[in-house]
Amino acid sequence: MQLQMQNAEQLKPAQISQFLKASDGIEFKGQNRAEKYSWTQEVLVVHEYASQTKKQRGQIRAYIAKVSGLSLSQVTRLIRMYRATGTVKPPVEIIPGHGERYSGTG
Repeated sequence: MQLQMQNAEQLKPAQISQFLKASDGIEFKGQNRAEKYSWTQEVLVVHEYASQTKKQRGQIRAYIAKVSGLSLSQVTRLIRMYRATGTVKPPVEIIPGHGERYSGTG
């Protein structure tokens, strides 16, 4: 069965907390890397991640991990990327003699 959540990035902090409690034991999986990264960035921007309290940031991080299917470690890396550059994009790797290419597609 496949579900699609719309406006999931616009949940209020209390709704995020309720969602995390209610969805315990349910696994979610994002479509592809580009969608996961784009959605993660949207959530971080909408919730003004950097200005939240430590508890709220933890809930946002857990929410992103739950809905995207990424591990907390992966979400932490994406948040670090967002805080450093203001965007969440797939990494670009440079192969000597071959130029740039995007690593992986999903």
